[in-house]
Amino acid sequence: MKILRWLAIFAGVIGLLVLAGVSFRAMKERGIAGKLAKLQERGHPTTMAELNAWYVDVPAESNAALGVLAAMEMFPSVVSDKLPIIGEKSLKMEPFEPWNEEAKSLASDYVSSNSAAYAAVSQALKLPGSRYPVAISSMALLPHLAQVKGAAQKLALLAHLGAEEGHREHATSAIVDGFRLARTLEPEPIFIATLVRNACVVIAASSCERVLNRLDLTDEQLARIQGQVAATLATNVLARGIAGETAFGLDGFTMGAGQMAMMNPLGGGGGAPPLGLWFVYTLYDWSGLRGADQECYLDAMIRLQEAATQEYPQSLVTASNIAFEVKGGTNAWPFVKSFSRALVPSLAFGFGRDAHLTARQRCAIAALAVERFRIAHDGKLPATLAEVVPRYLAAVPTDPFDGNPLRFRPLAKGFVVYSLGLDGVDNRGLHLKNRLNRGVVRQGDPPSQYDVTFSVER
Repeated sequence: MKILRWLAIFAGVIGLLVLAGVSFRAMKERGIAGKLAKLQERGHPTTMAELNAWYVDVPAESNAALGVLAAMEMFPSVVSDKLPIIGEKSLKMEPFEPWNEEAKSLASDYVSSNSAAYAAVSQALKLPGSRYPVAISSMALLPHLAQVKGAAQKLALLAHLGAEEGHREHATSAIVDGFRLARTLEPEPIFIATLVRNACVVIAASSCERVLNRLDLTDEQLARIQGQVAATLATNVLARGIAGETAFGLDGFTMGAGQMAMMNPLGGGGGAPPLGLWFVYTLYDWSGLRGADQECYLDAMIRLQEAATQEYPQSLVTASNIAFEVKGGTNAWPFVKSFSRALVPSLAFGFGRDAHLTARQRCAIAALAVERFRIAHDGKLPATLAEVVPRYLAAVPTDPFDGNPLRFRPLAKGFVVYSLGLDGVDNRGLHLKNRLNRGVVRQGDPPSQYDVTFSVER
């Protein structure tokens, strides 16, 4: 009788646990359904099929992406190690440093021998639409991203060579094409595509800085480049990338134990899942913990999407708070959100990188306005950035890191426009690479001591 009584108690406890688990799981499923409905009301994808549909098809005759990929096939796959920018052993030089004769000769030979490929890239970038040929899925390969970044580097080589040889129009057109190339990735709703797009913007902005340090461009040429920088600033690719990444994460929550075993480096790479993994996954699923994790993920991603529509620097604060909460914050049981903790913080970190890029773009557009002012005033620099408003800028851009106007400082020769950077400290427009090359700091000094800059030293 005693054994039966204990068995009855044990069965009752198990029954209560099962009932609690079922109730908890049902509650989480209702929460998940509500958040999915919220995303769908906004027109945002929640599945791989919806994400593919979100990446709108473009007719072939209007598709810049197809033309870019076809043009890239025209370039040689092997180049000299010492070829500037593209070569693996190429020197990384400051914007105001001239190339040596070997670098100029290698670049000139490369550009002249690939003139047809360069012309094909430029022609493709005049087309109005863009969609790269990729079927989006959780296991999709994206080889076009490397090709696009390679195209950005090739255009940078063309711009830099124009600066070295004094060909203002060649340099200007290559910079304009560099920004246009970056924009071909803007419709792609994948976070990694957003990162590659941003890298292409940085490459084009760096080319612009070098050209302005080596050549006097005309007002018309400066205005063309300024228009392209403004176009890249006008597109909120961060919000689109996070919206697309939300669907990728949700797809992960639909995996069964077998799929998780295939992705698990300890799981044997396929076949039936190990018994231990199967048990853990089943407990994770039926206890409602997976639902709690998914609801946490959805809540965080919806808030990150909203944060991406805020102005800097508020969006940085919001994203940082979201990451803190998902990683555990003051919660003593953060392991119940293991999937969310693996995905959300890295996306929140992307806000800092996007703010850095935004600062660089805003510095570039302000520096171009200063150059246009200098042309109109016989080489005289403005005393402040306010003097270039409204003729060359609608308003002085703000610093994404503190919300104040960008800083401007005349130099012994030229000027610098700068943002404080993520540390929020005014380092008088000093950039990491500049300080290293001038022997001011040691290689091991932390990069937080430097600003985000655009300098013209001529």
